[in-house]
Amino acid sequence: MGFVPGLFLRYESLVEHKGENTYINIPKLKSHGQCKVTICIKNQHGLLYDKEKVYNHHLIDDKIVDILSVFRPDFCIVDATTVINFGPTLIDDQFKLPMGILFAGTDPVAVDTVGSKLVGIENVKHIEMAAERGLGTNNIEEINVLPSIDLIDRYKIQLEHDPNKIPLEPNENITIFKGAEQACKGGCGAFVVLGYGQRLREGLKMKPFALVIGKGHDTNELDTYQGQFIINGPCAIAELKSYFDERKKNEKMKVFYIEDHCNVAEVYKTYLKAAKLTMADIATEHLITPERWMELTKTCIQNGGNFISIL
Repeated sequence: MGFVPGLFLRYESLVEHKGENTYINIPKLKSHGQCKVTICIKNQHGLLYDKEKVYNHHLIDDKIVDILSVFRPDFCIVDATTVINFGPTLIDDQFKLPMGILFAGTDPVAVDTVGSKLVGIENVKHIEMAAERGLGTNNIEEINVLPSIDLIDRYKIQLEHDPNKIPLEPNENITIFKGAEQACKGGCGAFVVLGYGQRLREGLKMKPFALVIGKGHDTNELDTYQGQFIINGPCAIAELKSYFDERKKNEKMKVFYIEDHCNVAEVYKTYLKAAKLTMADIATEHLITPERWMELTKTCIQNGGNFISIL
């Protein structure tokens, strides 16, 4: 069967008639800058269309547990042939690590518990919340790991989820201002990754800008930056809108406001606009062909989504 845009994302009937089908959830094992890990429970965030994902993204753990409470996989198979460090947005070979296993189960909470231990990440909020709500068990003593629980220590690889620890040189054209209260891990705080790992086609330059996230900012510090600003999230906007309105009276400057906590499509679209770039300018290595990229873009738009590449 060929590629049929009208059918590619129209899965509402499958969701509505889940009882008549077998639903197998197949996530990739990754660390995650907002949720610590992304495995079975987090993978179901993909059941939402993009335009729905942005709402209350700072409450991402609550959202994905709510999804699990109403739509539960029949079986989960986790791809850990390779695992991804500093997921989900950075694409770099150094963050792709071989683990060499697949693991599976019928309880997504138990499977996620094993997965988080395999990457050395504990106290994952959404796993604990799901267990507290009776959606599965996160007690490793109650989980029957076959052929042996010793396999966890045998295959364990320590991953990192904190985007502030990314071992890449920061982009000198992007200045990030985080308020004293910083920003929600599940919301604006995720966008510190914007400051790392962007590659431009040879000979291109980007226009510098500053990204402001969180609340509790020192305006004297903001005064030191002369240039354009992207103000992301309701907390930063509520605190700094009047400050930037005053600055614009005396300075010729551009200020972009993004109302949502974590609207990935809008952030990257504004990033490109401020930097005077296009998607084709960024990254010398694409994971898919331009033809396939355009095909997916068209399909996504037809189904009400905002398609962007995560760089």
